[in-house]
Amino acid sequence: MSKKIRVLHVYNVMNVGGAETFIMNVFRNIDREKIEFNFLCLGKQKGKYDNEIIDLGGNIYHLENFNKNNLIFAYFKILHFLKETGPYDVVHLPIQFYSGIFCLAANKAKIKKIIVHSHSASDSAPSSFLRNQYKNLMRFLINKYSTRKLSCGIEAGKFLFGENQQFEVIYNGIDIDKYRNIDRGVIKSLKEKYKIRDELIIGHVGRFSKVKNHQFFIGLCKQLLKQNIVFKIMLVGAGDEYETFIKKVHENHLEKYFVFTGLQKNPELFYQLFDVFVMPSLYEGFPVSIIEAIASGKCCVASDTISKEVSIIPDSCIFLNLNDDLNNWIDKIIIQSHKKIDKKEIDKLEDSDFNIKNTIKEIEKIYLS
Repeated sequence: MSKKIRVLHVYNVMNVGGAETFIMNVFRNIDREKIEFNFLCLGKQKGKYDNEIIDLGGNIYHLENFNKNNLIFAYFKILHFLKETGPYDVVHLPIQFYSGIFCLAANKAKIKKIIVHSHSASDSAPSSFLRNQYKNLMRFLINKYSTRKLSCGIEAGKFLFGENQQFEVIYNGIDIDKYRNIDRGVIKSLKEKYKIRDELIIGHVGRFSKVKNHQFFIGLCKQLLKQNIVFKIMLVGAGDEYETFIKKVHENHLEKYFVFTGLQKNPELFYQLFDVFVMPSLYEGFPVSIIEAIASGKCCVASDTISKEVSIIPDSCIFLNLNDDLNNWIDKIIIQSHKKIDKKEIDKLEDSDFNIKNTIKEIEKIYLS
């Protein structure tokens, strides 16, 4: 039996998020007889995917007492880790600008394939002279020492690598079949569980964090009430701001209009409960949840900070400015809730770049070539 290709993936923590969920989808379906997955997390916090990684035969490491702000200290700590746990054939870096310091260390450790993978078209850090200098330095290291540059979309690639840099777009694929073949009996049970009747169900799937802009739904809820629309807003997910947001909903006495499901292992079921999918994010790279919604036959309304690339079926997604009048958002939400995506169009996704099976073939080629 030939030697396995050893791949190291680097994340802050392996919790449920866009990039993390993407690589776990790859891990579940990739040829694990040929490729070994290892994960390095930059801290001691245990993630939601840690146990599954071990169950699938992967290794997971945690760098404790890791100071990301001290780049020199970080460089030597990373270099020591690579030499101690290696050798690795591939290092796969989806950690945006911080990938630069890993590229430098991986090059010093003589790792032949250094892949940087952009998953966002912006970041939440406030702009400043020091922040811009940091980004320029990291971008220089990435472009100098990476051997392959990947991105989930065009805008995300330009943001991380620079306007004039070459990179490859590999879309965050999903298992299309999971979103097409749903047990209607299970959906009926979920409707009963969450007391869903004949109201308009506005749905969202995503972690509770600043970038996802869940606060938008409070203003939207108040405006829907003014229009005497019968509705519920169903939010699937968890995260750092989960409890804070629920508290704010209660402070505004809006709890009967919201449904909180928490984190769900089978989000494909919940899309079937929605009439329309709404994503008011402050920024995104290439949000998988919109692809999942469309594959589930649901039309979307999203903020115009999100790349138009996600509208993978014509007219499936409308993009609006977050500063637009909420009545305009409501008008578009109602329009989209009445639309039906042609099943034939969804079936075409089977052979598209958005099918995880095709994504995995591309990733395997990159690791094995």
